[in-house]
Amino acid sequence: MKQYVIKFGLWTLSYFLLARFSMLAFSEQIANIALIWLPSGLALYLFVYHGGIRVLPAIFIASFAANFPGWQQFTLSDQLFYGSISALVDTQFALISGLLYLHLLPEGVRSPRELFRLAIFPCFFPCLITAAILSLALFQSGLISASEVLQNLVSISMGDMLGILILMPIFVAWHRRHEESFNHDASWHLGVVLAFVCIIGSFYFGRWLAFLFLPACLMIVFGTKSLYSYSVLAICLTLYNGLTIYLYDIQHLNSIHLQTLAFSVCSAFVVLAVTTQQRMLLKEFSLRDRWEHIAKHDALTGLASRESVFELVKSYMVSQNKNSAFCIAIIDIDLFKDINDTYGHLAGDKVLVEFTKCLSKNIRKSDVLGRIGGEEFLLYIPDSKVVDAVNLVNKLKDQISERPFEIGETQLLVTFSAGVSCWTLGDTLSDLMSRADQHLYQAKKGGRNKVVG
Repeated sequence: MKQYVIKFGLWTLSYFLLARFSMLAFSEQIANIALIWLPSGLALYLFVYHGGIRVLPAIFIASFAANFPGWQQFTLSDQLFYGSISALVDTQFALISGLLYLHLLPEGVRSPRELFRLAIFPCFFPCLITAAILSLALFQSGLISASEVLQNLVSISMGDMLGILILMPIFVAWHRRHEESFNHDASWHLGVVLAFVCIIGSFYFGRWLAFLFLPACLMIVFGTKSLYSYSVLAICLTLYNGLTIYLYDIQHLNSIHLQTLAFSVCSAFVVLAVTTQQRMLLKEFSLRDRWEHIAKHDALTGLASRESVFELVKSYMVSQNKNSAFCIAIIDIDLFKDINDTYGHLAGDKVLVEFTKCLSKNIRKSDVLGRIGGEEFLLYIPDSKVVDAVNLVNKLKDQISERPFEIGETQLLVTFSAGVSCWTLGDTLSDLMSRADQHLYQAKKGGRNKVVG
């Protein structure tokens, strides 16, 4: 109960502060109607990610407290009435928008198609309902004329939509900030500078300059993680709308007001669409890389798989000439079946992992080690003749045999046998493997813990 009271207070305070900020920074003629209504984005976020219907009383109270002073030209009873209407409208918006979001986008916005779904259902329709009720309330109160109802409806709905499009993505991106590993690169810094230059410069050198804001945003999007892209977008658009109010001294209903809103909504939507598409592609690339890694590597040891190590050796063979020299070694752990039978397969897996670590630690950087069977490994040894390769594998054999493996409380000595084969011009992979297999057989037959080449 105590935690809910604390959360309730934070929800109420944050909504109230955003509402008052929107009224002070983005409203001109009618104090309660803002060019951007930021609380719409906060309301949707709180409903979806935090309290559900439990946030509705907090939204009602905060909205009433924020809207009440805007009706001060009326009597106290009318002030209470219209303040309650405004609060109810904001509360029903959170309810309808939140329910639509949870029903249509249970996993959130993961693709541009789902972004369109967000824009139409949780965003446009609830905003339109809110705008219709508020426009009728303003008309009934005498604050706007009948001819201004339609323009007022468009203005309020776009302002609410803009609040969702620039604020909701920031909150959502905050939750997944650790999933994206981008750092700021040079294009991001340049894009941020250009974005602010375009926004501010459009008021002094011509409004055409604002249209260059979108290319600058693309540089921002591709230069960092989405949280920073959305944050810069929000700052730029709030600055653009705030300067429009301040410098143009606009009235609530005129063409500059609607042009500013339309430009802001379109810019926000385009940036969100590009960012969402980029995030989707990066996720697909990540999954593809992961599956490729899984396909090319042994799951237990992390070494190259049989297929990938064979392909690697084949590619090296193609690039060799008659003066080239490389060898392969087939390494087989001695009596590995006895380890599994005596200590269990989990112990056998542990031996394989530790065996792999020991080999990997002691081979050269140019050598390649892969697992080609249960307890069988292939070692590619470039720039080596048979004598060099046999000496290298013998050193590995000695290091393994002198190092006891811990299996629970048991110290287990492990050995291996190996067959080495050197490539000669005209050899195929089958030729190499066949000779190495024969040498491995000789090592096993000779008493194990031997290297034959």
